[in-house]
Amino acid sequence: MMKKVSIFTPVFLAMIVIMAIFSWSIADDKPSPDASRVKVLSFNIRQAGVNDGENSWAHRKEMLTDLVKSGHYDFIGLQECLIHPDADKNQLEYLKTQLGEQYGFLAKCREKDPNQGEACAIFYDKTRWELDADETGTFWLSESPDEPGSKSWDTACTRVVTWGRFTNQTTKESVYCYNTHFDHVSRLAQAHGAIMLMNHIADRKHENDPVFLVGDFNCGEKSIPIQYLSGKPVTVEGKTRPAQKLLKDSYREVYPEVDEASIATFHGFRGTPTGKEKIDYIFVSPAVKTLGTEILKINRDGKYPSDHFPVEATFELK
Repeated sequence: MMKKVSIFTPVFLAMIVIMAIFSWSIADDKPSPDASRVKVLSFNIRQAGVNDGENSWAHRKEMLTDLVKSGHYDFIGLQECLIHPDADKNQLEYLKTQLGEQYGFLAKCREKDPNQGEACAIFYDKTRWELDADETGTFWLSESPDEPGSKSWDTACTRVVTWGRFTNQTTKESVYCYNTHFDHVSRLAQAHGAIMLMNHIADRKHENDPVFLVGDFNCGEKSIPIQYLSGKPVTVEGKTRPAQKLLKDSYREVYPEVDEASIATFHGFRGTPTGKEKIDYIFVSPAVKTLGTEILKINRDGKYPSDHFPVEATFELK
């Protein structure tokens, strides 16, 4: 009688296991379909050093943190993020603790005293993105951009830009992220701030890397700064500045026809915009596709996390 021979010999089984492991390793090396998607938030969080009564920082910080954490953002640009020796007022330290080890951050106080004042902070998901240590910094929107606390053009407050270059650890794609807060009084300072920003972006070392620019610009879509940032020529102090088509407004890419008054972003904790202009923006390089964007009006029982509505957007790099 012929004896049956099993094909499942130890050698054969070992080969199957090796092939399976090899195929899995190949699959793991392939980026997921969402690997090139980037989610960005811009949010003026209202600095904690003022007495806003029932809307003061102590009453809204948990709601604000929940909103920021729930979005699973790659980059979070915060304006009016206070650095302060009083722990109850130090928004940067509080958010660093709440966001935990998942997020790294860039922040520098805008004042001459580095320990007390507002910052334009950038938090980034360091499980996905690695900071280029040679391509990061803060500069002042003044005629002395490297001088801490410097002011020019009749600006009411010291104003800064914080920026960095980041590389996706999976796809190896790199991007720049800029965060700023323009002056709320001086139109001339706003215009020169836009020119300085565009020049810095144009002169970036890795000129082919996409750019995300977020911020509270304190001016509407028809203003000189927003026109210039959107790629239009402008005239400032009698000098015409040719268009630099380096950025586009991501919100207008998705909603080109929406009336500006209906999308105003400052509401003074009321939930209803007090002005008729959108002053919070997420700009992006023209080649990057905006998949979606939203002005977030999240609240709890009529209480809001800030006096501005945050703006979020999701992008596709490829």
